[in-house]
Amino acid sequence: MSFLDLNNISKSELIAQYIIDHRQQGLYLNNQEYKVIEKWLSLTDQDADKILLVLSQIHSSSTSPRPFLSLKKIETQVTKELEHIT
Repeated sequence: MSFLDLNNISKSELIAQYIIDHRQQGLYLNNQEYKVIEKWLSLTDQDADKILLVLSQIHSSSTSPRPFLSLKKIETQVTKELEHIT
């Protein structure tokens, strides 16, 4: 049984949960990090799949064991990738 009901989860919550799972630290994001996610959603016309694709590419290519520890560090990289996709 999952703690998340994927039918009732918002796009920002889905992305936040992905980040939290891969961060392996903490149980929630702060308000500033949710603002970053909302910015990414506005760039992609609310398409969470594009954001998850970019985040998964960053995670798989990163040399850091926890690349999502700070969204501020990857915000520019993700934004540039999203601009190329859309």
